[in-house]
Amino acid sequence: RVLHYPLRRQRQIGIRDSSYTTMEMSGGLIGNNQVIGNGSSYYDYYGAGILHMSAASTTISGGIIRGNEGGRGSAIYYAGSQNSGSVILSGGQITGNKTNISEKSPQGVYSKVYVQGWDFQLKGGGADNRDNIYLNSTSHLIKVSGNIYQTGRLYHVFLNQGSSGNQFKKGSVVVQPDGNWMTDATPYLAYFEVHSNPYVLDRGQVSQDTSNATVTGVKENQTLLLMQAVYLDSEHGDDSWDGTTPGKAVKTFTRAKYVGTNGIGGSAVEDYYIIYVSGKATNTAAESTW
Repeated sequence: RVLHYPLRRQRQIGIRDSSYTTMEMSGGLIGNNQVIGNGSSYYDYYGAGILHMSAASTTISGGIIRGNEGGRGSAIYYAGSQNSGSVILSGGQITGNKTNISEKSPQGVYSKVYVQGWDFQLKGGGADNRDNIYLNSTSHLIKVSGNIYQTGRLYHVFLNQGSSGNQFKKGSVVVQPDGNWMTDATPYLAYFEVHSNPYVLDRGQVSQDTSNATVTGVKENQTLLLMQAVYLDSEHGDDSWDGTTPGKAVKTFTRAKYVGTNGIGGSAVEDYYIIYVSGKATNTAAESTW
């Protein structure tokens, strides 16, 4: 359904998919649509290419989504129901979509693929998505439901990070298997890049069920989750710094361990950190545990 209709916002939406409808895209172009808000709400700015609402089901196996312009999710805005509806990407290309919010870059909440639903799937690596993906909540993760093997494929992911219950933090799962077609997401670590300092993406650590995944029965070591990055430079670092970047590296291993252990996430994941040596590293006799 191609809609061109004016509301209190100016909208030209390529596809609006809602209320138990089904949309399958296997070819063609959704392009050059635009959403211009009046500024009264962030809802003024969502969706331009595909606006997916409620319990709809959207499958994209081919075609191009390009040149659409809006605020949040200018290519795809997915706000789905918990127990029904999905967005499945198995092919096609998503590229060159834009944000038209003044002085905002197409990243973070203004990423061009905005996920606020429970069943966002990459069915393999056939989907050539060159635009950023934003995950709104720890309930809204990426599911891998097919093998990713394409050379050069890389999905850029931004996260709603913070200390509240539904925000991403140390130990939070970002990518999980769908539990049906795929039972392990860890072989695909190289295909995802998380842009959420001070966290990096890594393989899960333990072989037990994890409450951080949304697929029942998935174990932590079948997922990709967040580890806190701590930078160490014994020559140029300073233990008064937070270790979040090479330019703010700590000086000692003792301080690096302290920073990593005490990151946001709670006692259950206190050891979920990685120390990156960004300069000369010196271990003193007083640091016997290292």
